[in-house]
Amino acid sequence: MGLLRSSRGAPIECSPGREPGVYVTARMSAGGASDLRAGLRAVASSRLILFLLLVAQTFTAAEWHTVGYFGGLGRIKADRLSFSSFRSGPVSTLSPVFGIEGGRSIWKVHLDATFLRSTTGETDVIIGPGKTVNQTTKGTSLFFDGGGAWPFWHIAGFETLARVGYGTARVRVPTDVPIQDNRRFWTYGLVATRNIGSHYLLRLDVRNVHFRREEIPQTLGRFNAIALAGFGLRF
Repeated sequence: MGLLRSSRGAPIECSPGREPGVYVTARMSAGGASDLRAGLRAVASSRLILFLLLVAQTFTAAEWHTVGYFGGLGRIKADRLSFSSFRSGPVSTLSPVFGIEGGRSIWKVHLDATFLRSTTGETDVIIGPGKTVNQTTKGTSLFFDGGGAWPFWHIAGFETLARVGYGTARVRVPTDVPIQDNRRFWTYGLVATRNIGSHYLLRLDVRNVHFRREEIPQTLGRFNAIALAGFGLRF
């Protein structure tokens, strides 16, 4: 192994049969690659910091709201039994519904959760040779779902949004054979909101609660149209 000197006078080791220029060039290439990797890491770190700042600004600008709801529920394709001597079905096609909704808007996406309660019940009609007996049992149905909405239109001061969600329904009716149904459903519809002042909110909601064909709760329909009006706070 011989010793050479660089242009600065520093000794450079060189193995027999290896050109010193090749060794020096390899050392310089390794140093350049290391600098390149360090530069790429710096760029990636700066982009991550910028992304986190944008996300933090988005969540800081988010707005919460809560609304009290009141409206009506209409059953479509309800589960009914009909025979020559016996009929059974929901007490009514229409029933009142009320509840509460709360959510948060993040940029243009609106996330929310809704809890609704409605009256329900079953009417049994027994048809005899000379007498007909009606028996009505009333109960309750509860709906809870979470969903998201996206705005697509502004009209007359209202922001209109398309909403979709997923939830569960609980039906309880104390008949001779108690009805105790717990079923999951999809919900979809339209929402219109309008700000009133700096702290209040008017909200109109039209949605369909859609059960699968084999999971229709007793006293409800496969499709259940719900129209709601609500007033609440935003903060």
